[in-house]
Amino acid sequence: MDREEKEIRKQRLKELIQQSQKKRLEEEYTNLASVYKEDYQDINSVEILSEEESESIYDKLQDNYPLVSYGIGGIDWNLMKNKMEITTSRQIQQFINEQRYDNVKVYSLKKASGYPGTPPVLVTPINNIIKSFNDLKYVEQILYCIEKKFVLEINFSGKILLGWK
Repeated sequence: MDREEKEIRKQRLKELIQQSQKKRLEEEYTNLASVYKEDYQDINSVEILSEEESESIYDKLQDNYPLVSYGIGGIDWNLMKNKMEITTSRQIQQFINEQRYDNVKVYSLKKASGYPGTPPVLVTPINNIIKSFNDLKYVEQILYCIEKKFVLEINFSGKILLGWK
């Protein structure tokens, strides 16, 4: 085997390894998203965004809301004017009814996932969030509505804050 053949084989092996790693990450992303989806009462109304779409949603959140720059991140509530603490799903329902936000889409952004890239973002109607509240309130995340400009942040401590613009 001459030098050129060795280089070709070496390059081919490198490509195969990269393809394998990419496939493994895609499977890990899909599996993680499927686990997240299980927190919802109506699984069929939950859509899993691609990694590129998820990254775009994280970017929009960062562009529209003040975030803390320490720890695992989250909303900097000291800089939010419109906010309230949430203790029951009824409070969310009341806010939705008062604002006439029925059936808006809400993006679920996990704050810590262990996934090496952008964690999967799920999107579902606000009514599915309300129905699933008892399961979701134990999962650290930000629920973000781009259309109506509000966020719900669920912290590990169990504290849930709602903010809007």
